[in-house]
Amino acid sequence: MGDDYDLIIAGAGLYGIQAARTYLEVHPTSKVVILESDSCLGGVWSSKRMYDAFWTQTPLGMCEFSDKPVSKPLEGEDYYGFFPAKYITEYLEDYANDHMYADRSLRDRIRLNCHVKAVSNEGAKWIVSCDEKEVRYVFTASKLMIATGLTSKPNMPVLSNQDAFKGLILHQKDFGQSSFLASSDAEHVCVIGGAKSAADVAYASAKAGKTVSWIIRKNGSGPSALVSARGSGPYRNTNETLYTRMTSLLNPSLFIPQNWATRFLHQTRIGRRLVDLIWTKVDAKNRRQADYRRPDGRANNFEGLEPDTP
Repeated sequence: MGDDYDLIIAGAGLYGIQAARTYLEVHPTSKVVILESDSCLGGVWSSKRMYDAFWTQTPLGMCEFSDKPVSKPLEGEDYYGFFPAKYITEYLEDYANDHMYADRSLRDRIRLNCHVKAVSNEGAKWIVSCDEKEVRYVFTASKLMIATGLTSKPNMPVLSNQDAFKGLILHQKDFGQSSFLASSDAEHVCVIGGAKSAADVAYASAKAGKTVSWIIRKNGSGPSALVSARGSGPYRNTNETLYTRMTSLLNPSLFIPQNWATRFLHQTRIGRRLVDLIWTKVDAKNRRQADYRRPDGRANNFEGLEPDTP
């Protein structure tokens, strides 16, 4: 059983919601359905994934859609323009409710707990098979958008003698729904990984009074480069410092039109040396601010968080 649509979107996260909105702005009477495997919309920013240490990496004014601003955080919940992720959750919920097309909101078009199992193509039609509450549905559409992102399926490592471990093994995706931080039985926490989510869990666990062991493999890319939130000069935060026309010239990109400045900076020996010098100074400044080898961090091997590469 199922229905025929003009467009099927797989995923009701940030991009799935915006894809639906953009399409319906152009084709407001079209039949559009958004298939979401989770029980709530939002993807990474869904209510199920929220926890106190989860803050945005992008400041206010730069992490919103063009047609609706994010509400200003309450006093005390703003750090150089960065703020708790819960505000993005509320924003996406409101966004899905507020955008109406042909008397139906974006939320009305989302089917939650709908797991896409198979996709095939027959002529001009896409056929999408889904399981929803133990019932198989088959939807068809002339257009299909995949907006499942990179964080839908947890990447769990295979550990030696894992079955012998009697404690809780948890992926960061489920961290927001876990209560182990409040449990007195969980005194020691081992975090595996070196990216932002690992840093969040390690920080939240330490703040909760847990003993934390943070493990980052040697043969990977090392820990993430964590930089100060505070900006320099007229800029409030580091993101604003980086997102300028001048700074963008220092990053070779297919999206930047070629001109005399980009050719000089990236295609001449003097220009490349100048770019290397600038980024070397930026890297050195961030390392000084972090002070990885400070005396009070030696006992905890704080210097191990220093990035392996510039």
